[in-house]
Amino acid sequence: MSCPIDWDALPESIVTWVEVPGTTIDEPIAQATPDYPNRYLYEDALAQGAYGTPYIDWECTAHSPFVMVYGHNLSDGTVFADFAKFSDRDYARQHEVIYVHTRSNGGCYELKVRAVDVVDARQEMLHTSFATDEERVAYVEGAVARSDLALDGSVIANEVVWAFATCSDQTGNYRTVVYASTSQPA
Repeated sequence: MSCPIDWDALPESIVTWVEVPGTTIDEPIAQATPDYPNRYLYEDALAQGAYGTPYIDWECTAHSPFVMVYGHNLSDGTVFADFAKFSDRDYARQHEVIYVHTRSNGGCYELKVRAVDVVDARQEMLHTSFATDEERVAYVEGAVARSDLALDGSVIANEVVWAFATCSDQTGNYRTVVYASTSQPA
């Protein structure tokens, strides 16, 4: 795990930081808002480039029981490009720990990759909000059960689940979604 994050040096829109040891994934994560839900698809929250910033879906927060994060898969291998490699079982097993640092309390989730799914974004919609906790658990358990690659069986109902989505290395409009979870509070 890297050094603690200097939150005071970052814009308020950066609410978490994700890192995956042994990969190029070491990125700030912004929080999308209802009035501009795709803002960080195009806007760099750190003003360092024009490729956007990984961001939490506007219907989630860093402390939701289910957190959906979107990030670009850039051709130079940066941002979330390495998440697309998780569809390979050996690669996923070698990088099964994901750290998510949170601004609000300075905590850190240690997540374990549970499943990886490559989905056709034109046909499969990712859900981010649920009417009940039971609906959330059923959605996550169903997503893990249908996934292309299951690493650890099922997700426990009381676990916090993070889903990291990026463009897949497949053709067309495919996305790789990496599901990771922890029972530890941040």
